[in-house]
Amino acid sequence: MEETTRTVDESTEVTKSGPAKPSLGIALLPVLVLIAILVVGILEFRQDAHVLLAISACIAGVIGKRLGYTWKEMEDQIFTSLTLSMRACFILITVGVLIAVWNLGGVVPAMIYYGLMIIHPAVFLATTLIVCSIVSLTIGSSWSTVATVGIAFMGIGMALGVPPAITAGTAIGGAYFGDKMSPLSDTTNLASAATGVELFTHIRHMLWTTIPAYIISLGILIFMGIRFAAGDYAAGPVDEILSAIETSFVINPIMLLPVLFVILMIAKKIPPIPGLWLGIFMGAIFMFVFQLRHYDGVHDAMGTLLTATNWGVSMDTGNAAIDRLFSGGGLQSMLYSVSVVFCSMAFAGIVEKIRSLEVITENLLKLARSVRSLTIVSVFAAFLTNVMTADQYLSIILPGRMFRGSFEKKGYATKNFARALEDGGTMTSALVPWNACALFMAATLGVSTWEYLPFTFFNIACFIISILVGITGISLVKLTPEEIAQMESDQAVAEASLKA
Repeated sequence: MEETTRTVDESTEVTKSGPAKPSLGIALLPVLVLIAILVVGILEFRQDAHVLLAISACIAGVIGKRLGYTWKEMEDQIFTSLTLSMRACFILITVGVLIAVWNLGGVVPAMIYYGLMIIHPAVFLATTLIVCSIVSLTIGSSWSTVATVGIAFMGIGMALGVPPAITAGTAIGGAYFGDKMSPLSDTTNLASAATGVELFTHIRHMLWTTIPAYIISLGILIFMGIRFAAGDYAAGPVDEILSAIETSFVINPIMLLPVLFVILMIAKKIPPIPGLWLGIFMGAIFMFVFQLRHYDGVHDAMGTLLTATNWGVSMDTGNAAIDRLFSGGGLQSMLYSVSVVFCSMAFAGIVEKIRSLEVITENLLKLARSVRSLTIVSVFAAFLTNVMTADQYLSIILPGRMFRGSFEKKGYATKNFARALEDGGTMTSALVPWNACALFMAATLGVSTWEYLPFTFFNIACFIISILVGITGISLVKLTPEEIAQMESDQAVAEASLKA
C-alpha cells in the first residue's frame, strides 16, 4: 500500500506506517541539550555527569514521544544499548579487582620500583609513550595496556613529580597506537570489516596519518621531558620512595611475571576478562608466597585480600607517598564509572531509536560534494557518533554502514574511508568524557577525562591530521582502472540478480 504523509508542524513529518523522522533541527536538539547541560552542570555547578546525562536522556525521551515513539520502544533500545555496554562494565570491575590484588601482591610496587631505578624524568614521558605503544601493538588492546603498564607508569610519574594528567594522557596515546594499528585490535578489524578493506591494506594506509602524529607527539613529549629534568628534580625523594617500597613489600624480578603473563594471554587471543582474572589469581598467589611476612598469618592475609578486592587497598605505612601510590582499586571503586555508563547508554539508546544520528549523518553527507569534503565529513561523523552513542564500536559501524560506497562513487578507494573512521572514531573515543572508553581510562588511571584530554597528543594529532588530509587531498588514493572495472562488473551482476 502506498504511504501517505501528513504535516504535523514545520519540524517533523509523521507517516501512517510509523513515527516521524526528525528534521535536522529536531535531530540536533538532543545533542545540543546534552552539551549545554554538561557544560553548565560540570563547569558552573561542579557536578558529576550521572544526573546530567539522565536529564539529557529524559529530554531526548520527550522529543522521541513528540515524534510518535512509545516509551516501550525507546526503553527497549536503552536495554539493547546497555546490553552492548555490559562487556565494558565487566572489564571495568575486573580491572578494579586487578589493581587491588596486584598492589597487595607486590606486582605494581615491583613495576614502579624497577621503573624508578632506570627511568629519568628527561625521558620518562617519551618512554611511557613508546612502551605503551609496543605493548598495545603486541596485544591489540588499549584497555589491557592501560590496566597493566599504564598503571605502573602512573606510579612512576607520581614519584618523579610529573603531573598525573600528563602521564595519563601520554599512556593513553601509546595505548591507542596499538588500538589503531595492531592487526590484533578489535577496532582495526572492525573498521576493515565494516568497509570491506583488506586488513593489512587498511593498516598500511593508516600510516599516512599515524606516523606524522606519532612523530609530533613524541617530539612534544621529549621537549616536555627536558623541561621536567631542568626543574627541581632531585634523586633524594625517589631514593626515599625506593627505600619505603623495599620496607613495605618483598621486591624481586619475579613479581613482574603476572604482567607478562596477562600480556601474553591477550596476545594469544585469550578474551580480556578471563585473561585479567588469571592475572588476578597470580597476583593473589604472589601475595601469599612473597608478602605473607607483612601479615599476622594466612587468616589475616586472606581477610585483607577479600576486603581489598571489594573496597580497595587502604595502605597505612606512615609514608604518605607509599600510601598514595598503592591505595585504591577494588570492585566498588569502579561502580562510579559503571553508573555513568548506564546513564550515557540511556541517552544513546533514545537518540539512536528516534533516528537523530541517522538524520545528522545524512545531512552531513549532503555537504560532501568532493572527496576532500567527504573525508572531513567522515571523520566528524565518526566523532559525532562517539558523542551521541558513547560507544567506540558504533562510531565505526554506524558511519561505516551509512557512508559505505560514497568514496567509490567519487572514484576513490574505500581504504581512505576506513582510515577516516579510525581517526575520527577510534582515536576520539577516549576523549569524550561519557564514552565507555574514556570512563575506563579515567577510572583505571585515577585522572578525569577533562584533565588528561589536553595531553593525549597522539590521539588529537591523528584527528587533526586526518582533517588536514581532507583539506589538502594528500594520500587520498584513487581507484585504479582495474578496480573501477571490477566495481562496475559487480554492480552489473547485482542489478541482473535483482531483475531476475
